Amino acid sequence: MAYGSDQRLNEWVAMLHDIYGGTQNYSKSPYEIHAHLTEVCGVYAKHLFKRRDPTLARTFLPKIFSWAVALTTKVAPNTDIEQLILRKFPNACPYCGGRPCICWHADKPTLDPESVKRLYESPRDCRRLPELRGWEYDKAQAVFS
Repeated sequence: MAYGSDQRLNEWVAMLHDIYGGTQNYSKSPYEIHAHLTEVCGVYAKHLFKRRDPTLARTFLPKIFSWAVALTTKVAPNTDIEQLILRKFPNACPYCGGRPCICWHADKPTLDPESVKRLYESPRDCRRLPELRGWEYDKAQAVFS
């Protein structure tokens, strides 16, 4: 498969697996991969906070991504990373249904899995809200009106 800069997230995962999965990561245990991910995160933080060099720190973000993918695919080989991320960030805040999030104005509401599912399944360019009750509806109307 030909890979390019405009590929989808799961294609990046497949590309990383094609490059490293069968050789470098094949013999590593999940614990070894986690240790390396932790090390790379630590180096990123060192350059960002201790040395105050965000330019150098940024060079570690792709490494963090690739090691996180390696760990995920090692412990759950058929994980659809795109679906995993979209379920966590389903086109809107999974707690309040807002875009932008309005949780910081009050206590964070309880996460309702059915509302998150509806947000996840809604088209990406719409601002559909989960079913709201009382004060939630009033707040949402104020934000989205």
